[in-house]
Amino acid sequence: APPRPDGVYELLVDGRPAGQGTVNGGDTVTVDLTGGPGGVESGTPGTLRFTGLPDREKDVEIWLPHNETTRLVALRTDAPVAPVPDRGRKVWLHHGSSISHGSDAAGPTTTWPALAASLGGVELVNLGLGGSALLDPFTARTMRDLPADLISVKIGINLVNSDLMRLRAFTPAVHGFLDTLREGHPTTPLLVVSPLWCPMH
Repeated sequence: APPRPDGVYELLVDGRPAGQGTVNGGDTVTVDLTGGPGGVESGTPGTLRFTGLPDREKDVEIWLPHNETTRLVALRTDAPVAPVPDRGRKVWLHHGSSISHGSDAAGPTTTWPALAASLGGVELVNLGLGGSALLDPFTARTMRDLPADLISVKIGINLVNSDLMRLRAFTPAVHGFLDTLREGHPTTPLLVVSPLWCPMH
């Protein structure tokens, strides 16, 4: 298949879009979906620059690409920076498949969890794992140990398209996953969502 487009970095200033860009270079990972070996071709680091920001105190967010790995080599500014103070916003912790990961989204702020979090005024922790929402115990333990005011889990589609389980294994796996979440979040609102209708399955 042709290479996917480069990942998009998005800049928000005080919560509003203020720029976007891509970075040339970096490593290239190839995967042979017919069962042959893939490979990694090493590349050189690239640089992305955002300019023309307002000359005042402001909140600056850089959203990393949702569809590629970023290794931060350096971060430079021409003005002093400090961590954003706690705004007291509630934390939404979500886990799901590529639908949550943002498989076909135009950029990281346009994935549906990012849009929903923005509309809801909450901080998003998105554990969407493309092709890998498989009721893995390590995912449940990670979610158990993270702070959250609301938890949602979208499960099913990757279990079907990987032909991973039959009903006998699926039922206790779901209960075990949810029981692990409840160990760390006994009273946190928890939403469990089935996959969207998928005619090909």
